[in-house]
Amino acid sequence: MITVAQLLQPEITELGRLPARAPLEPYPDADQARRAAGTPWRRSLDGAWRFLLVERPGDAPVGWHADEFADDEWRTIEVPGCWTRQQTGDLPHYTNIQMPWSGLQPPAAPDPNPTGLHRTAFRVPRRWGRRRVILHLGGAESMAVVWCNGSFVGMGKDSRLPSEFDLSGHLRAGENTLAIMVVRYGDATWIEDQDHWWHAGLHRSVHIEARGPVSLDDLSVVADYDPDTGDGRLAVSARVQGEVSELRVGLETERGRRLATCDANVAAFAGGGGLDELVSGLFWEGPIAQATLTLPGARPWSAEQPNRYRLVIELVDRRGRVVEAHATWVGFRRVEVRDRKLWVNGRNVIVHGVNRHDHHPVTGKTLTLADLRDDLVAMKRHNINAVRTAHYPNDHRLLDLCDELGLYVVSEANVESHGRQKMVAADRRYDHAIIERIRRMVARDHNHACIIGWSLGNEAAVGPAFAAAAAWVRATDPTRFLHYEPALSLREPKAHAGDLRAEPSELELALSDVVCPMYASLDDVVAWAAWVEDTDLDARPLILCEYSHAMGNSNGSITDYVAAFHHWDALGGGFVWDWRDQGLAELDEQGRFYWAYGGHFGDEPNDAQFCINGLVGPDGRPHPGLHEYAWACRPVVAEQVRGRQIRFTNRRSFQSTADLRLHWSLHVDGVAVESGQLEPDIAAGASQV
Repeated sequence: MITVAQLLQPEITELGRLPARAPLEPYPDADQARRAAGTPWRRSLDGAWRFLLVERPGDAPVGWHADEFADDEWRTIEVPGCWTRQQTGDLPHYTNIQMPWSGLQPPAAPDPNPTGLHRTAFRVPRRWGRRRVILHLGGAESMAVVWCNGSFVGMGKDSRLPSEFDLSGHLRAGENTLAIMVVRYGDATWIEDQDHWWHAGLHRSVHIEARGPVSLDDLSVVADYDPDTGDGRLAVSARVQGEVSELRVGLETERGRRLATCDANVAAFAGGGGLDELVSGLFWEGPIAQATLTLPGARPWSAEQPNRYRLVIELVDRRGRVVEAHATWVGFRRVEVRDRKLWVNGRNVIVHGVNRHDHHPVTGKTLTLADLRDDLVAMKRHNINAVRTAHYPNDHRLLDLCDELGLYVVSEANVESHGRQKMVAADRRYDHAIIERIRRMVARDHNHACIIGWSLGNEAAVGPAFAAAAAWVRATDPTRFLHYEPALSLREPKAHAGDLRAEPSELELALSDVVCPMYASLDDVVAWAAWVEDTDLDARPLILCEYSHAMGNSNGSITDYVAAFHHWDALGGGFVWDWRDQGLAELDEQGRFYWAYGGHFGDEPNDAQFCINGLVGPDGRPHPGLHEYAWACRPVVAEQVRGRQIRFTNRRSFQSTADLRLHWSLHVDGVAVESGQLEPDIAAGASQV
């Protein structure tokens, strides 16, 4: 029998885990899917769980995962939640580059190694009948091992993406016991060294779901927009389970007006003949149904105009009955990188972005939907149009909100080996883990209109695993650009020698479609733009993956950076580091409130206040730097031409100024002597005096 200790090696990333897929919520019919008010085929397991913290996996009580084990004396813990924020005695630890221990090399894990034992009980509703029951763990830091009624179910690593397991063969009538061991550190920790707090636990939601004998296993949607014709073209690919005779696909407006329909015969797309003739094999994934729809005059999606359509899918069995329905939002848009610019729907876009962690000052890494919305609304109010999910896939609900509110996203894989970059990149034992994390990110998030680029990770050097992952992403999703800072950081004129860095290698070019340095000086960025536009050597734009580090009295030159983005064609913008101070709410011995950072928990080694570097405080209150950034990224700029004549330029790419009102006043020696209002309608990218 395999032990938990044997699982702590990088070649083993999962056991019994289902393939990653897009978030799908099955409903009995299309009307219920449209309302999305909660499906009868899903039951949340969030709430109070029994919990015991032990020093290492081997210290778990014998038989602790069995249903008859007595856990009455265990404490309770809230799931989702980090146990480091629930008075368990195991505390948060903050490091930036260094690991939270010393004297070890990859893939070794420390000893002792805090391990959380979680137990809960649940009943399977009778109406679920013979449906498969799937367990969904939204996120577990760092490794989760699952038992049901005392039987081993599976294991999964990757703290920032879901792990799903089929419980069907382990269930019984009445009450069932679910036991989950979460090991805080392991081999995977070496590729999760990402400049934020080290927490532990089941920090995202947990639920069980009933999937019928006829079901939609996965869904891929490509919604392309042709800026020349104005047509939207929708390509749907569905992997189905069971005897499905037909897949009905309908496209609707947000208000529910049906625009187009298409039926797909599953058998025809599965290789011809009837379903009975299909041959199962080692690589067989089930029948694939494909459908295409064309929508003339589609309203395209962009961050300025986040137009969405509802895609409704119904699975029809051989008797003509709808047995399952799904609804998902889609946005028609086209992303291109060419001519040293980033193009969305045929128009040049400048990135006014921020880097973002999943962070909450009380819970650590567990956020509500309202928390996520508050983050994004505050960004929109300050003229921010893009998010980089540093340095891992954020909570998937954030992407739903970016689709709805309108923010571009560069989605980053959960790969960073900052403490041992070259060592891990060259270690073939980590190849599979790196590739798998990138593939699983794309599998979960590829249907979102807001995602314009995929990042292969951060500060993890260049190695063969990244080349393989990049090739897979390009083959799987050619509709977005690739981003990887270690590959194409900056090729600038040397400030003193005047010589130019050699051209990048073929490998570097394959890993990133954009030049994406971090913390390059304004002088170097402008010099690079002048050089590349003069020499015409590179068609890639420069988009700073991190700049204007928002720590202390910072962000002072941000207006000059943004002005340069709008002046030089080769500069596509950038992402400020970062959005929120990662302070944790604490009380001192006298009961006085303070924001804690590295070292406040006795965490050694640590990087002190280096996590306090956001545009807003831990509670979301804006710092002065955010006001400066909002001014720098203003959508309309003004300059005096002569006398009382002012030239206004609309910096936006799609939206005219028809939605804005101009309030003006004339001051003489500080006293307003005239005022008024104007409602100029200036086209996107145009100017008017």
